[in-house]
Amino acid sequence: LMKFYFHIQIKKLNLGVTSKKNQKLCYNLIQKIHTTRKKMIILFDLDGTLIDSTEAILESFEVAFKTFNQPVPDTAIIKKLIGLPLDIMFERLGVKKEQKWEYVEAYKKHYRVISKEKTTLLPYAKEAIIKASKFATIGIVTTKTSKYSKELWNILG
Repeated sequence: LMKFYFHIQIKKLNLGVTSKKNQKLCYNLIQKIHTTRKKMIILFDLDGTLIDSTEAILESFEVAFKTFNQPVPDTAIIKKLIGLPLDIMFERLGVKKEQKWEYVEAYKKHYRVISKEKTTLLPYAKEAIIKASKFATIGIVTTKTSKYSKELWNILG
């Protein structure tokens, strides 16, 4: 599973939930916080907390590397980098700085085509957003562009 962090800050208290725990834990945490009835802000990370776009991401990396006739890095290595901006991911995967934007463009070109069909809403994500919105101002954070994020969320949410 991808590593992700679900952070909620309540005054000076930080709680973190990692993907190694069940997705339902996030939903249960929000239910517990709801009982405090305090107005707060909750930020949800899009990838890994609300949606799973791993398949689309991995396929798009594969296409980008194949576009330039380069060997495709191991999926486990790519998964560890998910969450970083694409240019940084490509650099860490061995792409030269002067070529990284060409790889990013090849990735995005393919991702645009497949992202909607190869992305899924994670269990309890919608319920968590609905529950949280009743007692807090909510926001969604991601390194994806707002265009793709809004499109995905509108389709899935």
